[in-house]
Amino acid sequence: MTTPVHGVTPTLYLAATVTLIPLLTDAAGSTAPLAGADTTAHSWAVPWTLLSVISLVGLVVLALVVRRRRADRLADAADRVDPARSSAESISPA
Repeated sequence: MTTPVHGVTPTLYLAATVTLIPLLTDAAGSTAPLAGADTTAHSWAVPWTLLSVISLVGLVVLALVVRRRRADRLADAADRVDPARSSAESISPA
């Protein structure tokens, strides 16, 4: 007799227990159960989907930070090349 597994709860550490009950069939056709054997196994369950989503969000944030710093550096370099442009842009008509 087996118990169907409907789903695995997303945890980091899993434990499973298995019980085996062998059935002995004799020459007359009668079946008798023998003593059962139990065992338990443990394993790590890595949540790959969650780690992938976190990594993807981290990469997007990193790309935005790098892009913004690069734009700021280019703006600073342009101001150093043409200082009149910088002062002209900072003056707004009233």
